Amino acid sequence: ARKNDVSVLTTNVTSFMAENRGQLPSASDLSTSSLVQISTVADEVEPTTDTAVFKAGVNCDSIASARAYAITVRLENGLEYCLGS
Repeated sequence: ARKNDVSVLTTNVTSFMAENRGQLPSASDLSTSSLVQISTVADEVEPTTDTAVFKAGVNCDSIASARAYAITVRLENGLEYCLGS
């Protein structure tokens, strides 16, 4: 369910960018109302099982780009799961 929540968040990022001429959202622009297990999206914390971390300007492989982003959450097994551009 956490991986699905991250997928929903990436869809929200894509929608935000489409509606705002390619501008990336901030963590506070991303809603958690439709998510099952993630209750918070932040940008300056470590990911937990209920807090996703949104990083603008860098993808999951740490490659910087103006339109790159990464969303990371910690899974039940302790590993981090990252999805983004």
